[in-house]
Amino acid sequence: MERNIMEIIFQRRSVRHFQERPVEPEKVEQILRAAMAAPSSFNQQPWEFFVVGNREKLEALSQISPYAGPAARAPLAIVVACRVEDCRFLGGAPLDLAACVENM
Repeated sequence: MERNIMEIIFQRRSVRHFQERPVEPEKVEQILRAAMAAPSSFNQQPWEFFVVGNREKLEALSQISPYAGPAARAPLAIVVACRVEDCRFLGGAPLDLAACVENM
């Protein structure tokens, strides 16, 4: 499935309406591998991933932020976080996580 990177970038979209079927474990693994391939400050790779598929937890996640509402209807969510105490360069962590999520 070779595709031009520019084609992929220009066709990117944000999905807020989901199919009612589980996400295959192979796809979740591929998404996480892409995320972990992102560059990071001092190669610290500060990210941690929490894969959430439990309906009650997805509903709780949807209440955290005004932008998180679609999580309640999703079959799965991947929460990306970092531990402040583990970051050598805390100023780079938000950028590192942003690059990580962009790769997803």
